[in-house]
Amino acid sequence: MLKYLWFIGLFLFQICSAGQVKPNILYIMADDCTHLDLGTYGGQAFTPNLDQLASEGMKFERCFQTAPMCSPTRHTVYTGLYPVKSGAYTNHTFAYDDVKSIVHYLKPLGYRVALNGKSHVGPKEVFPFERAVISGEERKTSSMIDMVAAEEFIRECTEDNQPFALFACSNEPHTPWSKGEKFRSKYDLSTLKLRPYMVDSELTREYFRNYLAEISFFDEEIGTLLAMLEKHGVSDNTLVMVVSEQGNNFPFAKWSCYDAGLQSGMVIRWPGQITAGSITDAMVEYVDICPTFVEAAGSEPPSGIDGKSFLSVLKGESQSHKQYVFGLQTSRGIFSGPKSYPIRSIRNEKYKLILNLDPEAEFFNSIERLDEVSGRSGA
Repeated sequence: MLKYLWFIGLFLFQICSAGQVKPNILYIMADDCTHLDLGTYGGQAFTPNLDQLASEGMKFERCFQTAPMCSPTRHTVYTGLYPVKSGAYTNHTFAYDDVKSIVHYLKPLGYRVALNGKSHVGPKEVFPFERAVISGEERKTSSMIDMVAAEEFIRECTEDNQPFALFACSNEPHTPWSKGEKFRSKYDLSTLKLRPYMVDSELTREYFRNYLAEISFFDEEIGTLLAMLEKHGVSDNTLVMVVSEQGNNFPFAKWSCYDAGLQSGMVIRWPGQITAGSITDAMVEYVDICPTFVEAAGSEPPSGIDGKSFLSVLKGESQSHKQYVFGLQTSRGIFSGPKSYPIRSIRNEKYKLILNLDPEAEFFNSIERLDEVSGRSGA
């Protein structure tokens, strides 16, 4: 009798194990977007797709990144290390050769791991992503995310019954603001609300309108990618994360350690795991994304990294995550920027300290030549 019970138990265990399917991961990232401008966060940009995603998942009110520049930000997401640890503390830079990334952690778990769209990381040995690119010339006139390649990647993985992690990285609403023209009519220049520190002029309003329209273009990209999951029947088993990256290209945001430069929007949908329409005040950082993905994939988070998985927050098992978050800006590698302008910050739920390590240095950047990069000509 005991022998038969043992076989029955083994059979049931195998059935349960077979049902524990690893979730797919779809990570969607904006570029130079202040999260408070998103409609989902009460901003003026029309973001119906992100709004819908938030209603189906969890919205983070206190998500932060470490460095308000493109390259260090992306290195941080993929490695789980602060930029001073990975070597990517300047813009347009690379990580140390011995650093590991999300690819090294997910591939042994059976995942195909692809990067589609903006890269801005290196070297290849540290970031051995598959490059999901097919349509080539199409990217010059449409999304930097190659949608043809993205769908082909999802289709192949689905047909092969292989879990995937697709990092779809947009270039919107980064300058030039030239792709959201069809959305500009949604915004009335005369009624736009500018930040108190902005010069209220016709030119500023035009720039800001074009930037908001570019956010709507990004929101359309979100909708296209979500439709692919639905089309191939994998929506219910895909963890979708959308983040806004660092702040916009206007003053006191990008390249600064103010909250407008370091705080980010984060919306995550994971059917069956995350309560729909939930909102959390838990403080999380971009450095926590890598270990969270690894734990969601069924493995222990990597040791020896700075990030800490917030999977318990996603599952509603915890209401808090970190007591402090950190910021680092060097201004090294900024186009038309100073050789050095080092600032650091530390923040808790109530207070923030920003320290300028070289207060005598003059800060300047490419915003001084905005006409050249904004796409205003012919707007």
